[in-house]
Amino acid sequence: MFKVKWLLGICILYMLGVLGLIVYAIITPATTTTSTSTGIVSTHAVSSTSSQTTSTSSENFNDVNSDSSASANGLILFLALDSTTYQLGQEVSIAVDERNTLSTMNNVSATDKLPSEFMSGFTNEPSPLPFGIAVFKGNYALSNYSNATPLIIRDPSEVYIGITVVTPTSYSFQPLSDTAILNGGNYNFVNGLKLQYEIGVNGYWLNIASTTSTNFEAGVYTVVAGDEWGALVLVHFTVTN
Repeated sequence: MFKVKWLLGICILYMLGVLGLIVYAIITPATTTTSTSTGIVSTHAVSSTSSQTTSTSSENFNDVNSDSSASANGLILFLALDSTTYQLGQEVSIAVDERNTLSTMNNVSATDKLPSEFMSGFTNEPSPLPFGIAVFKGNYALSNYSNATPLIIRDPSEVYIGITVVTPTSYSFQPLSDTAILNGGNYNFVNGLKLQYEIGVNGYWLNIASTTSTNFEAGVYTVVAGDEWGALVLVHFTVTN
């Protein structure tokens, strides 16, 4: 009798074990699949965002049409376009980046002396960035671009409605970085602001009363970037039929 009860107990334990394995097999793959899928999607999204961000950062300024210029106090100003030649109506991507070349924190006082022509590349919304861009129709050099009139590459009908902007008094750059803390003014970037700017344009407005833009005509154009410490950098692009 004892032997029969022992065998019966073994059978019951075996059946419970098998049942447990079946339940585990049903539940475990579903949980693992969900977790893996979420991880893949999340990783892909982060990688994609990172790629888009670093494409305009100075360490990856390997665009086919780019240049840089040393600025004051250990800074360097980068300017890049995504091509040298464009078709009529094709968007021109322009990226600008200001970076600290020092391996230490770099506190640079603001000068508030950004030439007015470089403000034409921004929207009407005030910007705390210490640099700007200008686009000119024609083939110019740094020695004579100031004789030309910059094209209006932002919509003049846009109206900014917001708080009164106070210019930062200085920029505290992180070591070997384009991220800086803005001191003074009414900006509160606790972790710093990346001093990058990118704009895509395929034309310009004829004047401040224009309601529609005109595509870039065929020909050579000059793009100049400058910062408030006197750095200037210039590149060209061509529009073809």
